[in-house]
Amino acid sequence: GRRLNISTGEDAGQLHTALRDLTTSMQFLGSVADHFIGDQFAGRYDQAYSMMDKLCKVVLYSTEHELFMIAAPVSEVLCPALQDVHAQGLSTLRAYCHWLSQFYVETVRHQQQQENFASLLFQATDAVAFILDRVTVETLHLAAARLLVSLCATVRPQYLLGLKSLQSLLNNAATGALAALPHQVQLLVFEGLSSALVLPWPELPDSEQQWDARASEHSTLFKGLSRQFCQLSHVGGFGEDIVLQESVKPYIQRTLGILTRLLNAVRSQGTKSKLIVHHAVEGPMEVSLSLFPVYMRQPEVIDSIMSFLLALFESLIHQIGPKFVERTTQTVMGLFTSQQMCETVVQESKTGSRVIERFLRLLQVVVKDPSSAFKAFIPNIIRFCMEQIYPVLANRDVPDIKSVMFELLHGVLVSHWRHFFTTSVLDKVGASSKSLERIENEDQFMAIMKAIGESFLQPDIALFKQNLASMESLHAKSRLYQKLALVRGGLLSQLLNVLLHVLANKSHDLLREEITLVLHNMAAVDFENFYGNFLPHFLWSGLDGLTERQREELARGVDMHKDLPSFTRTIHHLTSDIRYYLICNASLPAGSVKLNS
Repeated sequence: GRRLNISTGEDAGQLHTALRDLTTSMQFLGSVADHFIGDQFAGRYDQAYSMMDKLCKVVLYSTEHELFMIAAPVSEVLCPALQDVHAQGLSTLRAYCHWLSQFYVETVRHQQQQENFASLLFQATDAVAFILDRVTVETLHLAAARLLVSLCATVRPQYLLGLKSLQSLLNNAATGALAALPHQVQLLVFEGLSSALVLPWPELPDSEQQWDARASEHSTLFKGLSRQFCQLSHVGGFGEDIVLQESVKPYIQRTLGILTRLLNAVRSQGTKSKLIVHHAVEGPMEVSLSLFPVYMRQPEVIDSIMSFLLALFESLIHQIGPKFVERTTQTVMGLFTSQQMCETVVQESKTGSRVIERFLRLLQVVVKDPSSAFKAFIPNIIRFCMEQIYPVLANRDVPDIKSVMFELLHGVLVSHWRHFFTTSVLDKVGASSKSLERIENEDQFMAIMKAIGESFLQPDIALFKQNLASMESLHAKSRLYQKLALVRGGLLSQLLNVLLHVLANKSHDLLREEITLVLHNMAAVDFENFYGNFLPHFLWSGLDGLTERQREELARGVDMHKDLPSFTRTIHHLTSDIRYYLICNASLPAGSVKLNS
């Protein structure tokens, strides 16, 4: 093989220092890439082009001469340094892909500088394809694959996949020749090639996008990838063959990992891009659902399946349709029994908890979608949360899952308010009274609000803040606190009671102002009732450990203000006095004061 001709250790040291400095310089150049795009593009074009040309030459020279394979004295020092220069060159080129994208748009609009742009693109793609076709260190493979993704997703000129180097890469991917690459590198390569085929070409009308030809090429690319995966559902006795299940686990995770990247790449794209990707995942999505019960007790496989399903819902919810959505949600809900949840949470399995979180996020997608076809799923989703999930989580320290679950419940209330409260024609013209407002599914509404209220009794301050903000946003949009005053069970009073206790106990003092604002908005539903009924009841029946005289003193100190600043002073003064009295009474010898309970 090639050998670096260095005769002395001093020369090797000087070369190592120079290589390290070159790596640092290229790293710095990458960090200033934003200063050459946007309004600065034209004024700094010459500087940027000269720099990009030199970068491409460095990368292509390192690639063509295979410096990552070269033999050298002190190889344990020089070889990694040469590889670092090579990898950093690829990474710096990636940082300038937004500049390269703007350069391409300018060449199309003004029909100038096409040769200069093509020269940079050819050098970059040649280097990428060469590295991905060689056995080398994973650092270089990853750098090349990431550059490929940026070229295909950010720059994506019309003729990109027509280049000889990328045609070869496309053929290798379609025939399975890339299977020897590291898993993460394969994910990136397939994502890049898919993006080049499904994302719209810049500066071209829809009629010139060649969607049919691109869809056919995309289908060819991913048919080979998913063929064996799709055959799993036809293997006789697969559900009972433990040995076979174990043997195909890596293949399942690899295939689903690649397809998940494809789906995420088109989440914000148009319908035609999504239809192409939908065709590629149509078979695998059915198989993945059939594999769910088979691998239910193996979190690492279920995690791959759930990641795929979540990406599918987030990107293609309208393409997959309500029937598949219903089958997916019903299948997973049926398998996620309370016992299964409990085992996952108690064992503190990070992978298992992540699976639950992802399923809750999947349900968030269904809940937030405005299509009427998904409204029928809302009652089952609420029952699943309140009857299967919440009882297991309520008194356990699992902040991540709790946060996602309450996000889901907030989404239910925001997006499906009419599931609980219907508005009559009279309401719409402002002629109705409170008595005309109709409450439906009251038990479900009360269960959700009680769960939110119970979260205020727990020490998790992040969840406390999340649910405070959730209630405030619902009140701003739908007059939540007025509705709480209507439902049976005194929910509004219960929430007021809890929040006043929190202020008195100083358990969440960092949120003191936010809590007081919520209290003010709740009290504003009916200030007369708040001051005349609720507060006296709170002082005499809602607090333990105070004397009769102390309660009377507290009541006399309450000023019946309605504006927020004065209300805030009153509440802070009241809760501080309550805390003071409780601390004093607790420090006195037993029997020295007569306490009312």
